[in-house]
Amino acid sequence: MEKNVNIYCGNTLLTGFDSLLLNLQQSSKDVFSNNILIVPDKFSMNAERYIFDALNINSTFNIDVLTFTRLIKRLCENQLKGKNILNKQSGILLVTRLLIENQSNLSHLKKVNNSPSVAQEIYETILQLKASGISPEELLTNSENLNFKYKLNDIKLIYNCYQQQLNQTTSLDSADVLEILAEQLKNNDVIKNSNIFIAMFDSFSYKQLKCIKSLILNAKSFNISLSANTLQNNKHIYINETLNDIMLLLRQNGINYKIHNVIKNDATDFTLVAQNLFGNINQSYNSQKNINLIEAENVEAEVDFVARKIKSLVLTNQFCFDDINICCASLDSYKPLLKAKLNYYGLPYYVDNTMLLSEHFLGKTIINLFNIINTNFDKDYVLNYIKSPLFEKDENMFFNYENYVQKYGINYSLFFNKIQENELENFRLSFIENLENFDKNIKKCQKTSEFFEKTSEFLEKIDFYNNLLKLENNNFLDIDFKN
Repeated sequence: MEKNVNIYCGNTLLTGFDSLLLNLQQSSKDVFSNNILIVPDKFSMNAERYIFDALNINSTFNIDVLTFTRLIKRLCENQLKGKNILNKQSGILLVTRLLIENQSNLSHLKKVNNSPSVAQEIYETILQLKASGISPEELLTNSENLNFKYKLNDIKLIYNCYQQQLNQTTSLDSADVLEILAEQLKNNDVIKNSNIFIAMFDSFSYKQLKCIKSLILNAKSFNISLSANTLQNNKHIYINETLNDIMLLLRQNGINYKIHNVIKNDATDFTLVAQNLFGNINQSYNSQKNINLIEAENVEAEVDFVARKIKSLVLTNQFCFDDINICCASLDSYKPLLKAKLNYYGLPYYVDNTMLLSEHFLGKTIINLFNIINTNFDKDYVLNYIKSPLFEKDENMFFNYENYVQKYGINYSLFFNKIQENELENFRLSFIENLENFDKNIKKCQKTSEFFEKTSEFLEKIDFYNNLLKLENNNFLDIDFKN
């Protein structure tokens, strides 16, 4: 008997889910059928409410809404007896202890292993590696990039110690438990008599795919909804990686399947744009709303058309000035022409020049400065700091230094190493020497007043305020710092 396998593809996760629910509703009409809907943990409560609303029911006896976590508790109780299941907090504490115990054997992580965030990042990396089916022995550490090689060696060491610790204490983490679930699903009577529905996942790990394979091979029917597209005019803008993983799994096991492309048939402007934006084939349709695409010969003609259109809309009482907004790709390039045309036609206007300080290059420079300290000289923050317009520098020399950093994997404490080439070394010292001293001074601060004092000293050292005034005199800032 051929297995019934359906894949529902929608523009969004919810669009595909809505179509899958119609199948679930039909299946649940058979009171003797058992239907299991598997969703992500974060969506489990909302899924139950969503089903009741979508199917217009108050209760159900043959639909179970589960997550992989709930499925494990229901089907693997005997296999997990006597095992210690490691939660996230316990896992991070274990990795923290392993970092401390192995400090003398670490290279890249030796100076940062006291940071709680480092332990969390390494723990999550280990889980991702395990979930992808990669063991410590399979990690390759022969990269030409020395920085990456040292980092990978450290992760491999901690990963190996972590796995040994789990084996010695009969403990399991989430990746181990999924492996047990995948085996248990192969011969489970509940699964053999159930219709499986999976929804709201945007991706699957290697271990989750193993569980899905067991479900496909053993369940009565299998149905899954995904955010993917194989039919629309703009299908190429969708990342169909998850869909491809499922289709590959089905083909490898010789299972036929049906793909249902869920496309809205309503002719609203939003739907039509969503289905054709960035499409390869030109489409035309009649809109009931005033959406017009105008091609102008140049920017001046474009701005003139906009000004005349606004004047016409106001004079015919279709809109007030306050109801009209002009959006443009670049305010700097359009602003002079817009001002001239709007003044010419006697149209009042307000130019919104507001900008979050964090978006201004000055704010980014300050943020990068403290990120350098917090991350122990992370490469990206260091280069972005040096790149700031606040500092006068030879752009060609910066380009050469950036290439040197990228080529030799310069990161963290490696920024303090001397460069043999004199010009590059002088460029490095002009920035890194001050940053290194600031890093040492700021980490000695015990009080807030000391923190501000050392920061103020650093800003004077790099001639911060004079550089600001120079930029302001050149009309570069768009901010009045004198007042």
